[in-house]
Amino acid sequence: MKIILVTLIAILGACFVWVPQASACLSSQYSTTCSYTNYTCVPGYPCTSTTVVTTCCYWLWPDGTRCTVCDNLGTCYTGGCPAPTGAGGGPPPPPPPTATPTPAIPATLEAVAVQVTPSDTSCTAIHNAYLAGTGVSGTIFGFTVNPPAPQTQSGATLLTFSNVTPGSYTLTATAPSANWVVSSPCEYKNGTLVGLGYSAVANGGDTIKWEIGYTKGTAWVQTQGGDAYASGTLRSYIPAVSPRVFNDVGASGYPGVATYGTSYDFDSDPFSNGGTLVSSKNWLANATRPTVNYYDLFYHRFSAPTATDNALFPNLLGVTKPASRATPYYITGDMTTSGDWSVGAGENIVFLVNGNLTIGGKINIVPNSTGFVAFIVNGNITVDPTVGTTAASTAPVVEGVYIASNATTTGTFNTGTSTTAAAARFVGKGMFIADNFTLSRDLDTFGGNAGSSAELFEYNPQLLLTMPETMQELPITWSEVAP
Repeated sequence: MKIILVTLIAILGACFVWVPQASACLSSQYSTTCSYTNYTCVPGYPCTSTTVVTTCCYWLWPDGTRCTVCDNLGTCYTGGCPAPTGAGGGPPPPPPPTATPTPAIPATLEAVAVQVTPSDTSCTAIHNAYLAGTGVSGTIFGFTVNPPAPQTQSGATLLTFSNVTPGSYTLTATAPSANWVVSSPCEYKNGTLVGLGYSAVANGGDTIKWEIGYTKGTAWVQTQGGDAYASGTLRSYIPAVSPRVFNDVGASGYPGVATYGTSYDFDSDPFSNGGTLVSSKNWLANATRPTVNYYDLFYHRFSAPTATDNALFPNLLGVTKPASRATPYYITGDMTTSGDWSVGAGENIVFLVNGNLTIGGKINIVPNSTGFVAFIVNGNITVDPTVGTTAASTAPVVEGVYIASNATTTGTFNTGTSTTAAAARFVGKGMFIADNFTLSRDLDTFGGNAGSSAELFEYNPQLLLTMPETMQELPITWSEVAP
């Protein structure tokens, strides 16, 4: 027996974890490494070379399950251990392999910034600009959720973020300078336009692409010192100017009140309406007012004249500055002013125009004088494109009271277009009322939208003191501007 045991020890090594029937577990098994890595011995068990013990050794499955072996009969097992196999017994069969999880399929994120014109910021125009290669080089793209490393666009190259873990992502786009104004973030999923937005859920295998449209500033309008009212939407996208407000302070040191009928928007960001960009006081109100035919109102207040003054002006399409008089000039038909008018101290010029008016030259009031000029029009008022100033100038080119109102159609005040750098910007000082305003000036061609509004309407409270008594009954809300 001793020879057999010594032979087993020599064959199996210093420790074994399964012993045949009628064998003993040696004490040396408890202090050395077992022959089978999945098995172990019980340290300190009082085994001797002549003692048969029942729980001398045990093995461990890879998952930690303990199996105790009884070796005196070869059939006593606990913990679900299998019976020994082969002559003299042996280790149990290995457990089935653990399944390896299938790795997630990655997603792809793409982004590109392009320049578009303010007249068309649709996703179609943005995509065509991308195809044409009009990229905004230097734009930095990154993500606020599960962020891969940011990338900077070079030229019109589409940036690609590959092997992205599926999940939710929110794009951030930083233009190379404040002169660029975002127009629309067009989002595509697997080649299909899904709408405007910066956030998306990328599933495994998806490709999410953003095409961001920028303009070199968007044409915008600003008021100064007076109230502004729009019966519908009051909109003007204010860029990063200082102060960044729609209604700036006037000569009194205060801004006016901005009032809208249905909605307002002062921020080009599609997800912000710029509620804090109204003015330094944030004076903003939601209210509607009854429609008033101001032409009819003043026509009757001025005694409803029947005899026209057309004969005083041989050419109604080239009317030069007339003489001052206490009663208004009553004109039937369309009228165009000619040349620059300068209304001096004590002069009073009022026109009732039963037709359309075109302003063909500058109309100014001598500063700090008692001069007064007004046009009350039963139709449209249009400013000729030649009447304007440079993008950086605040000098008014049209002063006085201007009313475009009509009972049957819409009386529109049209600021005209920007055709030359010398007359690109419209600056009006006084009071402006119309059923509708068409603001067509755009300083983009002249590099001015980022720093100057294309139209500036400045309130002149002095007109309340110099206007005829018949007009002084009107409330101060005449300072409305409805962009």
